[in-house]
Amino acid sequence: MVGRAETSTGTTRIGDASERRSRMSKRGITGEMLLPEVIRRFPATRAVFDRYGLRGCGGPEGPRETIAWFARLHGVPLERLLEELNAVAEDAAPTGEIVFRPTRADTIYRPFFLAGLATLFTLGCAWGAVNLWLMGTRQNFAGVDYSWILAHGHAMVFGVVGFFIMGFAYQAFPRFKHTNLWRPTLAFATLPLMAAGIALQAGAHLLAPRGPFLALGLLAGTLQLLAVALFAWVLRQTFRQA
Repeated sequence: MVGRAETSTGTTRIGDASERRSRMSKRGITGEMLLPEVIRRFPATRAVFDRYGLRGCGGPEGPRETIAWFARLHGVPLERLLEELNAVAEDAAPTGEIVFRPTRADTIYRPFFLAGLATLFTLGCAWGAVNLWLMGTRQNFAGVDYSWILAHGHAMVFGVVGFFIMGFAYQAFPRFKHTNLWRPTLAFATLPLMAAGIALQAGAHLLAPRGPFLALGLLAGTLQLLAVALFAWVLRQTFRQA
């Protein structure tokens, strides 16, 4: 019985795939079709999806979602998208290589997310655990220097949350506007600036009130302000070119 059930399920899936291919060939590309099946059948349609914000999402064949859902998410009129897809499908060969070469802008979110995770596990979790351990061993909530607590909180806000916001914004906002990220190299420069600022800020809090903590703090703040200003400028220019 199990073998029959599995065979029946497999037959059903094959039948569904055949039905979709038949529907595609008879009626053209429709909104309920999945991106991967359309791109596999007509690789040239990949350029149309990229123009409306697909790019690095989902790999060479795109995510497993319907064309109607893609149009809704990316703010594209479904009829216009289908018209362009069908025009490309009619003119291009039905088979061929899927051309997809991710650029720095397509994967720029990855180092920002990794930096956020690194900050989370070091200055966030590890430093927070040390602070709690000191409070416990000294049996006093004031057993940790207040500047250490500030450094921990600062790293969590600007490091973890900040890096994730930057990475997501660089990845998602250009797609919402159907454009490319302006100056990806300049956008990437905000990562080392912010990372250096957070590290110097943590060092300044550790030294406070001794040594050059004030100078380090001012330098750290300057680097972080510069990173935020560049971040805002890149997004502004990205929207302007849309």
